Amino acid sequence: TEDFSEGVERARKAKKESKMRRKENGLPVVVVPVFLEKKLELIVSILPAGLHNVRKSIEENLRLFLLKFTDGMGGILLAFNNLKIAKGGRGEILNELPYIHYTVQCDALIFCPAKGGKLSGVVTESFHSHVSLVVHHY
Repeated sequence: TEDFSEGVERARKAKKESKMRRKENGLPVVVVPVFLEKKLELIVSILPAGLHNVRKSIEENLRLFLLKFTDGMGGILLAFNNLKIAKGGRGEILNELPYIHYTVQCDALIFCPAKGGKLSGVVTESFHSHVSLVVHHY
């Protein structure tokens, strides 16, 4: 897999290219960047079985969000880095449920195209419910 810094560098290059003005049908078109670097603060819940290595359990939980759209993040999580467990590394148990809730912070690379924007890419699959498109080599 690609490491975070390489992904960020590719996103910065794509962002820089997307800021360039282009003309379409003689009219100027400003392309909105589709990659954002964000500092996220999330609540991650783990089961007691994950307490032997809390950091690893949290990272595994966050990996479940990779390459999936999430409303709370405002797009698709491509990579995360600099994971920090807030509140002194202490989790909270709520309402006698078995999950331990940790507040975590991390740097994230988010793919978030704007509605009505244009993406250039290669269609890899086409179904009646969705189209799979490879954009910026992701």
